[in-house]
Amino acid sequence: MLLERGCLGKDTATFEIGAGTGIATQRLVELGASPLVIIEPDGRSADFLGNTIQGNGLSIISVPFEDAELPENSFDFGISATAFHWLNEDVALEKIARLLRPGGWWAMVWNVFGVYDRYDAFHEATKELLSGPMSPAEGPGMTPFGLDFKSRLAALERTNAFEAIEYKSTEWNWALDASQTVTLYSTFSNIIIRPDRDALLTEIGNIAT
Repeated sequence: MLLERGCLGKDTATFEIGAGTGIATQRLVELGASPLVIIEPDGRSADFLGNTIQGNGLSIISVPFEDAELPENSFDFGISATAFHWLNEDVALEKIARLLRPGGWWAMVWNVFGVYDRYDAFHEATKELLSGPMSPAEGPGMTPFGLDFKSRLAALERTNAFEAIEYKSTEWNWALDASQTVTLYSTFSNIIIRPDRDALLTEIGNIAT
């Protein structure tokens, strides 16, 4: 979709918020993002990215996005893949709008594991285990931040800075065994930060078996 819109290609000045382990970052490099500025506040992830992602014009800033000193009106494209929910949405979007050049593009993407509009036995079994906010930006109700498209669109509109705003959702089936389920959950940011992470993952594996 990004290529179809013409917002990402060779020598596209890009910034990425919350790159994590760099799965999306590697694809950005392959598609021509350069220079690419990565804002990754977790020092461990920032070190990992520096050792694994190779690309011309690549730089990594290991501070929260709100504190990152970035040149305004300097980027053609900005993106956050499964990380934007950790930010103060309104404050971050105002800053993003200032960073983009006229005609620039902003994209925020999430992968959401599970179904939320019908019964899901696994999620019912893990609901109590995983109780608590999924992120600092989580709002009321049961709809995950990334699926609450009405709230996301409203936040973009509040900036009065984005001319064309779109939302797209795609569903797919994915069959995982217990080990693969544990591996997947071990990458979730809300689980990584928990002090009981190892015990929690063990219990998730038991439920998935």
